Amino acid sequence: MVSTIGGYVADDAGMGKTLLIALAMAIYAQWCEPEKSGVTGKKHIGYRPSLYLAPSAGVAEQAYQTIRKHFPDRALIPLLCSGDYPDAAEDAAYYVDKEELRAGKKTKHKHFKAALNTKHMTTAKYIMISTYRSNLFRSWKKPKSEKGKGEKKKVKKAKRSKTDNFTEGKDLHQLKWYGRVIYDECQEIRNYHTQTNETGRERKAPVNLMVSATATLNDESDILGSLSLLWPNIEQRLKTKHSDIWKSWYKNGKALQGETPWSLLEDLADIEEGGPIDLQDPRRLAAFNPWVIQKLLECMRNLAYGLGKAGLYYKYLTETGQLLRNPSTHMPVNATQKLSLAKLVPQPHIRTELLRPALEEHRDVEIMQMLAAKMYCKALTDPNNKGPAKVQNGRPQEDKKDGPMLSVVAQARFGSIVASSYQAANLHLMLDGETTVDKFDRRRHKLHNAQLMFGDVTDWQQDMPTTQREMMKWLSYGSPKLRYLIEYYATKVMRSPDRKLMVCEDIPFSAWFWELAFATMNIPAATYHGDLSEKQRRKMVADFNDPNSTLRVLICEYGCTVAGMNFQKCCNDVFVCTAGVNLHIEHQVQYRPCRADQVKPQVNIVRACVMGTEDELREDSAARKMLAMANLSMGSADYPMLAKWASL
Repeated sequence: MVSTIGGYVADDAGMGKTLLIALAMAIYAQWCEPEKSGVTGKKHIGYRPSLYLAPSAGVAEQAYQTIRKHFPDRALIPLLCSGDYPDAAEDAAYYVDKEELRAGKKTKHKHFKAALNTKHMTTAKYIMISTYRSNLFRSWKKPKSEKGKGEKKKVKKAKRSKTDNFTEGKDLHQLKWYGRVIYDECQEIRNYHTQTNETGRERKAPVNLMVSATATLNDESDILGSLSLLWPNIEQRLKTKHSDIWKSWYKNGKALQGETPWSLLEDLADIEEGGPIDLQDPRRLAAFNPWVIQKLLECMRNLAYGLGKAGLYYKYLTETGQLLRNPSTHMPVNATQKLSLAKLVPQPHIRTELLRPALEEHRDVEIMQMLAAKMYCKALTDPNNKGPAKVQNGRPQEDKKDGPMLSVVAQARFGSIVASSYQAANLHLMLDGETTVDKFDRRRHKLHNAQLMFGDVTDWQQDMPTTQREMMKWLSYGSPKLRYLIEYYATKVMRSPDRKLMVCEDIPFSAWFWELAFATMNIPAATYHGDLSEKQRRKMVADFNDPNSTLRVLICEYGCTVAGMNFQKCCNDVFVCTAGVNLHIEHQVQYRPCRADQVKPQVNIVRACVMGTEDELREDSAARKMLAMANLSMGSADYPMLAKWASL
């Protein structure tokens, strides 16, 4: 534990990953030795604090509160370095504002000054908690200007080698403060070319811990972004402490040349024929080489009939990559046996509800769907469309050089709106399709009600409904989802005053429509959307978790991350109105109530799908993706869960 170089903690949602990491840091703080660097390990660095990176200020504050609650100051001392000034007086001493961060070692902040003192062992107890975005801009500073007598201003160049456009011409700042870095929701660094990922590489921390329930959020190759941060330390460890393995497995170029650079994994398979080798065996570290995994994934994509042995080799990465092996409700007892933790967290009961339009509305809905299909096909064949008109498996394919086909994506979004609501689709057409997140969320106003929507859709040519019942009848026309959503709320949630409902939605315009429908019924509802400030989001989450607040329904958009949030206090019912583009994105949202301290024995997740609409394409695409991931994880502990997802 003390000498670790990091790895993955890829537990299921709600398994207590934050506490697991905090416990690891507490053990380290009690038994650590002064850090050393250099090839020979003789250069003295001393003691350094840890850095905890979260995707949002809300998650950062949540991690801070968790550590403060379960760990006394003699074990761990968390410092909150992002977000607003805390309301509680007892938290003020643990908040570090941006001015103190700029001051660095000249700070007057008691705890922050102690955290930067590399001479004392107590420094290892400090955990600096920040967001990816805040830490990104505080990790670099612009070059200082120097003035000379009668001379023009000169720019002091950075004393380091240049890497690319982002780091070029900038000095290191704060990057060397930390000895351990925890990347909460590590899918945030899945792209190697982002500034966040590059900052992590430049930090060169000796220990990097990747925490996530969905390390491969969009694609299995997303793992390469985090591997790029882990591999340098692993490579150094192999060269210095396992030189025999390095010379025999890497020095000969076997892993870096030829048609099968992942032949290292074949060697591992041959060794394990005599029996499983220990999960901590240094030979398993070959699976951390990004080049090896990249070529392995390329090989698996090109296989025409199944994954063959390549799928089995991928398990070396998932088995070896954890600091504490605990994915998919299993953790190791010893080198070969695992303990089931299925009862630690309430397992979700997931079902897909297939819906169809009513007979009297079928004609209108069918015409609207045909219009959506016509506009979609026209966008595909438009010669002026940005990007090539390529379609694979019924979906437009993005060209990375030319960019996405914007008009095609817009028409695909319209198809999803049609699947949600016939009336919302009419309003979308009335607004000339101006319902994208960047244009629509900023237009939100409390006066946007059902009466205004009715007038716009009917061009104020029809008599306005005079009762709530008549208005809801009009809103629910052509929307089997809305009718079933209302029925589900009335039967499962409304009768329990302390219970609340979480709604998942991919299309921001549809999320607004669900909120409008609940408001029409006088049911307090709110949407977690893109135009909210960080303070507004935290208040919304706090109200949803408060059993005494009036907020009964929280509508979450996939585009506004709620990864890491806890919704288990008052909610164990989740209604998925529109499925995500893949189940991993959906998983990050709908599993928020699935936590270890959920008071209910079961979390109910209902996924609504309207037959014969865009919903079926989404379901089919997600199932194909999850089936591929299940095949990829063949032989690992993740396989049963992924296979279950693929069969829904």
